[in-house]
Amino acid sequence: MSSALHLAPHASPRFRAFTPRDLDSLLQRGPLPPGDRLILRALSAVPPLRTNAHVVCELIGWSAVLVDRLASSDRTAP
Repeated sequence: MSSALHLAPHASPRFRAFTPRDLDSLLQRGPLPPGDRLILRALSAVPPLRTNAHVVCELIGWSAVLVDRLASSDRTAP
């Protein structure tokens, strides 16, 4: 067997999918007004909500979630 087929022990973090059942814990990460929380709950019920830890931990700026373009419901170009 080629050594190129073996992954390094710490090659990448384990995949974890976040789904609507994780929404309560996700919404605790940032300062969202109750109206925005309600909108996110409604949106997660319509299309299948599924994301991964990279998006949740690295791409969304939870400390400024209201101005974060990835998490914002207003996706118009600047």
